[in-house]
Amino acid sequence: MQDLGNRSDRLFYATAPLAGPVRLAGSALLDLHLVDGQDHGQLAPTLVDIAEDGSATPIARGFLNLQYRNGLAKAEPLSPGEPVRARARFAPQDQTVAAGHRIGVIVQSSNVGWAVPDQGGPYEIAVLSGAQSRLILPVVGEPGVPGIGGEHAPLPDAQPAAPFGPQEPTAASSRTVAPRTLTVIAHRRGRLLVVSGVAPRGKRVTIRVTQSRARALVKRVRATGGRYRAYLRLRGRGRVRVTVSTRQGTRVVRARRVLR
Repeated sequence: MQDLGNRSDRLFYATAPLAGPVRLAGSALLDLHLVDGQDHGQLAPTLVDIAEDGSATPIARGFLNLQYRNGLAKAEPLSPGEPVRARARFAPQDQTVAAGHRIGVIVQSSNVGWAVPDQGGPYEIAVLSGAQSRLILPVVGEPGVPGIGGEHAPLPDAQPAAPFGPQEPTAASSRTVAPRTLTVIAHRRGRLLVVSGVAPRGKRVTIRVTQSRARALVKRVRATGGRYRAYLRLRGRGRVRVTVSTRQGTRVVRARRVLR
């Protein structure tokens, strides 16, 4: 519960300070559109009450095995790099969040203290933000509580993203808009470094690898089908920093990974 917004192993969203006390009674629902780097994965979100001093108290936890996102009848592997909808319901709770506090949600892909971790190997999840992903709260009283917004408000603090799924063609373009996301997964096999991830379809991705007392390695590849992969030969041992970047319009998007 420390440094909620300053961790590389989670995503964190929070409302503005509440204008008045808000009672939550029932099960909250985290409704996400996401991209997974593999065909498997988990969601382990935590709903939290954030005091004015920044300390966080858990309200409720949720869990979802992404292969059972459409029900428990059968497992449905994901298509790596393809957007899917996943809904994780939190355990029911009845708690009032005080005025001046904030309601937050921590989004993790694993929580070993509360659920058996996925055994299928490493994976990375990117959440498609903006109005595509929502936190639905069981608020007692009138919808549109001051400080929260409407019942179906999108995740706060999220950056706008391209629309999810196939879009109707417009006069300017008949192409489907790809999700604005960039992820990086890195594996070391001796001195061979394998770097892969999700990137906007057709974009050029720059991969920069740095090691202590070694010259930086730079490689550029193109994302084919919304994914990229590259192989680099490391020049020594020790910690490896991997930074990938691509250009989206006028801005540069980056993702990072550190191997120890």
